[in-house]
Amino acid sequence: MKLVEPLLGAGNQRRAAAFMALAAWHAPSERHTEIFSDLKPAEFAGWLLEEDPAEMAELLSERCHDPQTLARLGEQPLSDPADYWNPPGALLH
Repeated sequence: MKLVEPLLGAGNQRRAAAFMALAAWHAPSERHTEIFSDLKPAEFAGWLLEEDPAEMAELLSERCHDPQTLARLGEQPLSDPADYWNPPGALLH
């Protein structure tokens, strides 16, 4: 399944949610390990492209309940996967 090309053309919320999900896939917490335990890579890629970005963020981070919070993560991935779970206070309500 193609992933990079569709994400390049996606909106900021989809990209931010995908970056958050990729960070969780790359460096999973115990909670993320449970979420991804039975998920195959192709299923994960499909989920990144099809799931509602706000629902993805809410599933992955108990602090991202608002699509505007997700949008504030921006167009580019954060440099460290851990930053998605401990972002600067300005990103959270």
